[in-house]
Amino acid sequence: MIIWKAHYKDKLHDEDIEIVNSQNGYAKSSLSFTLDGITFSGTDIGDFELNDESQYDEAKEKFCLLKWGGNYKDLNIITPYKYDLQRYSMDVYIPIKVVRKNDGCEVGGMLYITFRYVEHDIQKGQAIILCDNDRVYRDDEVVSSFSLCMENRVYESSIKSLCFESALLDISKQIQEHYCMNIWYICYNVQASCFLYKEQV
Repeated sequence: MIIWKAHYKDKLHDEDIEIVNSQNGYAKSSLSFTLDGITFSGTDIGDFELNDESQYDEAKEKFCLLKWGGNYKDLNIITPYKYDLQRYSMDVYIPIKVVRKNDGCEVGGMLYITFRYVEHDIQKGQAIILCDNDRVYRDDEVVSSFSLCMENRVYESSIKSLCFESALLDISKQIQEHYCMNIWYICYNVQASCFLYKEQV
């Protein structure tokens, strides 16, 4: 289990939190945090949902939640409801180790990721999701920073995304002359599977 420091902010909250990374291999939800007595879990730092659906009535008074799933009458399908966390911002700090090439020493670094979720722009395309038979819209993700801070320098990814593979690859190219990253992190596909991935550059 690893703890990541973060700062969470929404309409009613502005607090430092701890994200628990349980690293459960192929577990459905490896990340979680608790705020105001409510626990959210997810497969990555931008994919949190209400952990206990029995808390929905309480949680919807404290947080902005997108309810989806349910009874798709036209398709004759019934699925469990999901309650996605929306309309919030988060700054996340992930400590990593980087190897300096000239002497082989391991130096500490910090990944800094800041993002927010804003009301969906109807002019933008989005995958269709339904709540019962009604279409609903997830908030749009806006990533302000994905950077690596180490040895008094900041390496900012030009790829503003919560996709770790893409953002870290861009940073790796920036530092490859002097450093190599040798880190474990969790990455996911859209089906919410997860796996441990080692990046060496």
